[in-house]
Amino acid sequence: MLYGESHLNNIPSYSKEEFISFFMEYAKCMRKFGKGNSLYSVDWLLLASKFIAWWQEGVILSKSHAADWGLLHLSSGWKENLKRCKELRKDPSMVTRLEYSEWLSNLEPAIIEASHDLDRVLETTIH
Repeated sequence: MLYGESHLNNIPSYSKEEFISFFMEYAKCMRKFGKGNSLYSVDWLLLASKFIAWWQEGVILSKSHAADWGLLHLSSGWKENLKRCKELRKDPSMVTRLEYSEWLSNLEPAIIEASHDLDRVLETTIH
């Protein structure tokens, strides 16, 4: 609401197929561009967790809450990176610490694994 007036009619609606297409494209982008080595690399994992949570449970989460959700509900190994993702999101200055910069430089395999999990979640819905 803005100024007491509903603006729901201004929000576009999307079909299930359009969401599936968007998430599939996102997973492809993760594999192509998710190389690690940057503070921004944590977003690949946080968004993957956020999208999986939304798709499976219909909940809309912040990136920080998506990290918490993923730690509780995901089973793949990449989920263990979500704790550090959340820490860096809360305090980006920690990227200068050696432990975090080394971790970021090795994040690509986790990003790829998360992209495959997103694909699997979508495949179970399609079939």
